[in-house]
Amino acid sequence: MSYMSIDLDSLKDIEKRVGSLSKSLEQIKNSLSTVRRNIDSTVRNRSGIDSSMSSLIREVGERERIMNNVKQFLKETIKQYEDMEKELRRESDRIIENSTPKTGIIKSILNGLKSIGKKLGNLLKTIAKNSILLSPIIIGTAVRSIGKMLIERGFIITNKPIEIVKRDDIGLPILNGILSYNPDEYSPYVALLQKRLIELGYGDGLEVTGKFDSKTLEAVNRYKEDYGLWNHDEYEGKVGETTWNHLFKNQKVPYIKGTNEFYPAENSTQNNSVSNSFKYNWTGKCVTEEFKEKVLEISKKLKINPDDLMAVIAFESNFDPSARNPASDATGLIQFIPSTAESLGTTVEELKNMSAIQQLDYVYEYLKTYSGRMNDIYDVYMAVFLPIAVGKDNNYVLGVKGSEECFPGTDLTKGKVYKNNSGLDINKDGIITKEEAVQRVIAKRNQYEIINSVNEPTGNGNDSRTGDTKIKENSNYNVTNTVAYQAVVPKYVYESGERTPEAYNLLIDQFMVETNPRYKPRNGATFCNIYAWDVSVAMGVELPRFVEINEIGNLEDATGKAIGRNLGSGYILYQDVANANATELDANRLATWLDAQGANYGWREISAQEAQRRANQGYMTISVVKEPGGIGHVQVVRPTPDGSDYDPSKGVYISQAGGSSAIKNGVYFLEHYKSESYYNRYKFYTHD
Repeated sequence: MSYMSIDLDSLKDIEKRVGSLSKSLEQIKNSLSTVRRNIDSTVRNRSGIDSSMSSLIREVGERERIMNNVKQFLKETIKQYEDMEKELRRESDRIIENSTPKTGIIKSILNGLKSIGKKLGNLLKTIAKNSILLSPIIIGTAVRSIGKMLIERGFIITNKPIEIVKRDDIGLPILNGILSYNPDEYSPYVALLQKRLIELGYGDGLEVTGKFDSKTLEAVNRYKEDYGLWNHDEYEGKVGETTWNHLFKNQKVPYIKGTNEFYPAENSTQNNSVSNSFKYNWTGKCVTEEFKEKVLEISKKLKINPDDLMAVIAFESNFDPSARNPASDATGLIQFIPSTAESLGTTVEELKNMSAIQQLDYVYEYLKTYSGRMNDIYDVYMAVFLPIAVGKDNNYVLGVKGSEECFPGTDLTKGKVYKNNSGLDINKDGIITKEEAVQRVIAKRNQYEIINSVNEPTGNGNDSRTGDTKIKENSNYNVTNTVAYQAVVPKYVYESGERTPEAYNLLIDQFMVETNPRYKPRNGATFCNIYAWDVSVAMGVELPRFVEINEIGNLEDATGKAIGRNLGSGYILYQDVANANATELDANRLATWLDAQGANYGWREISAQEAQRRANQGYMTISVVKEPGGIGHVQVVRPTPDGSDYDPSKGVYISQAGGSSAIKNGVYFLEHYKSESYYNRYKFYTHD
């Protein structure tokens, strides 16, 4: 009977070793907890290490619990086995002495042993199969991953003295010596170099290790060649002062100390100086002299820099007191949410109907709670965006991808903040810091310093600048009509003025492509062309749906004239007249029409790089491909989340309908499709 072939001594030895392992796991867990507690809170929170260490501690604790359960089971099993073995021997002795055995006892004992044997067999098979549970490898792997994470974030783990990287007056790192190929030695300068190369788009296969390896050498050579830096003879593949300064002063992605964001950091170590004037030339539809005087007045009361308040208002609403976020109903100059409006004794509907000057009273009432704590533009924006961060260090973590950690005293998780604002994660490390979140506000402010410096308001308080963007809001809108050939009635429609990425994003996002039933695949049909059509309607540069063709149906030789309801420029919303020589444009036929006739209607072909630049400026831009034997595909090219330039390793940033897995409101082409050959088949078109 194989189920009885159990070596009890070996079983006891296993129990002993499992107990020893359980104690070791407990010691490791306690040690990790001590390390976690002793890591500086700024390092721990900013770099996402705390959540990783917490996960590791929980994992070790779970292994400890499993081992304790195994130990207890083995202990009980050994006792049961010993008891039954004794009983079996006693019954065996009775049989040998010709005494009458107790009815069924042998069978009962053997069944008991068989049951124990099966349980033991299953347990030992499980242990053998999952031997990693009994191995320190899992601990070492996890600890190494934390170490790697620290290095990637610029922290050095070593028992040797290290060199501290010095920085100049504006925070740029100062290189000491020359960097060259050396794959075996760690250098904090190399770690900074690798991070910077990745930021600038030279990170293909490159990891932040702090060691100048072959991938780093390749990236350095490509960078120097692309920018015409001397890369010959003894300078080839090396980074000296000239290359180093070029890297860190490259305004393609302006460098920020410690967080590597996209815009120069403000000097946040000094409090705002209360000023009686503006540094920036603020202009806009509602930015009258009276409005600016009132901003100066309330800024003085709040003890904040008036330019900071203007920057926040410009970013949140473009100075439009009726501006409303369609996703959250946030309304007004600083996007009051309904609950905030109620706490101030009003409603978002009432706010929407106020003038900008009237609404400033509520801006003041809201912000005065934080008076004396708003030290700079970072704090002023945090008072609006996430008040718990007011007064916190700029490295304060606002959002962490997938985190369930709540902010103190709230049920708001950092994971939710990240999910709702992932576009603020400029360096894509899964963490949004306070400093990172404010960069787009600073960028908005800096637009006024450059763009509006020659456009002074007129004496009557109205802005004479023709570049203001005018967006019409329809009260009877319908963007969910599932009859695809019928046009939507957008909530927001471009009317006139300057094209801006903010307006373009608003007009795209109102269609909620990922959840809108209008674009959901059904009856074997997909609706990429309908989505592009809808966005073009909102942008005021409508793509055609039906066009006139010649008698033989050759679209390339056709006039390309759109038929049906005439909108004055040859475009239509849907076919409402009978015409035998007309065709509906699916994506394939749209590609043909754009190629043959698009230029006659304002659609000009451009490169992928130019397509992203145009989208970032706020112009309607599309990408389209012809698929022989298929229906083709068309996408909307939209502004990149951080306003960054075109990156050929990612492709253009797109919003698209299509098959269920293809529907995306925002994704880089090559990160979604992962096929350069497919990408290269696309053509790009833009319209003013």
